[in-house]
Amino acid sequence: MFEHDFLALFPEIFLINATIILLIYGVVLSTSKKYDYPPLVRNVSWLGLLSVVRLGGCVWENEG
Repeated sequence: MFEHDFLALFPEIFLINATIILLIYGVVLSTSKKYDYPPLVRNVSWLGLLSVVRLGGCVWENEG
């Protein structure tokens, strides 16, 4: 009855990890003097899109 409960948590775990990684990436690079405070809109948006696509793949695989 409860054998698939752990598999249902994978998308949520991935989403939380991806959010934390994107946040750390954005904060560290946007406040970095080494990189001359670069605008991160393009980088973070591509990483966010990749995270959403990967999350969709995880959900798609676990539906079957």
